[in-house]
Formats: sequence, structure tokens, C-alpha cells
Amino acid sequence: MQLFEAQFERLKKASGVETDTAFASFLGLRQGSISGAKKKKQLPHAWFFQVAEKTGVSSDWLFWGRGPMQLPSESELADEIKGKVELSDAPLPTSSVGKNLAKLEHELDLEREERRELAAETRRLYREKENLHREKEQLLREKEELLRENGTLREKLARLEAEHGKRISGHDDEGDFPSLFDERRSIASSNPLPRARK
Repeated sequence: MQLFEAQFERLKKASGVETDTAFASFLGLRQGSISGAKKKKQLPHAWFFQVAEKTGVSSDWLFWGRGPMQLPSESELADEIKGKVELSDAPLPTSSVGKNLAKLEHELDLEREERRELAAETRRLYREKENLHREKEQLLREKEELLRENGTLREKLARLEAEHGKRISGHDDEGDFPSLFDERRSIASSNPLPRARK
């Protein structure tokens, strides 16, 4: 199975759906988005983050199929650490255990921070998507308004041309009537230029 198919199957499995339509609904997408990704054989990274945030499934497992599918909760991680290292009032038998414990605590802190950053990034992407959707709706409304205005202007232009046509036809017997838009019509000057003498 190729990487794309494996990733797509893991995303659907984590989402608890079996069909592409159900997966699109789970992510709040159109079916066309799923079809486009399958055609290109390329999944948007945002889908992995959305599924991870909604389901609590490990993003490593979604991307690569590595590690456990479900991330342990923070309390489970703490219990696991406590289970591995017996905490008591007695001093630790060796300094290496203390170093290992400190290393595990540091790794746990890093993991928590990474999880918070991923959640914040996912929320930011959701907000950005909502803002883009609102902007798109606004642009569509403006486009409709411009189309209506364009139609109104076309109607006015047609009426003006019709009125102009009637005026011209009404003056046909009076001789040459200059066109409304005639830029070449001459205007008689009251002060003609003097002719040059030889």
C-alpha cells in the first residue's frame, strides 16, 4: 500500500468513518475536496491536525503509522512515570535514576508544549478558514451588487440611445442634425482667422 492510501485509511479509521462522504462530513468539507486530494494523491496537512485535535489520535501515527494510535493523557503519562520510578522519601539509589527522571520530565514538558502549540495552530487555522469564508461571502455579495448595477446602467444606456434615435429621426427633415456623440462637428467661429497675403 502506498503512503497516500495508508495515510488516507488511517485518517478515516481515526475519524471512525468508512466512506469518503462521511470523512468529508467529519472534516466539514465538500466531497469535491476529498476527490481532489485523491486525484492528486496528496493530503493537506491541515486534515491531519484536524483529525488529531478532534479525536486525540497521535499525529505521528496519522502521518507515519508509528507509535500508539491514541496519545496517553497527561495523567496516564504521569502514572507511567511514577510506575517506572518508585518515588519515596528515601534518597535515590543512584544519580543516573535521578538524571533519567529529570530527562523524562523534560521530555514530558516538551511533549506538552508541542501539543499546546499544535492545538493553538489548529485553532488559528480554523479561525483563518472562517475569516476566508466570510470574505468570500462578502465578495460574492459585492459581485451580485455590481452585476445588478451593471444591468441598471445597461438599461439606462439603452433608453438613452432609444431617445436619441427618436430625436434624430424627428429632425431628419430639418437637415443635418449633429449626433449626440459626434466629436467632429464644427463650431462656427465668430472671429475667423485672417488669410495670409502673398
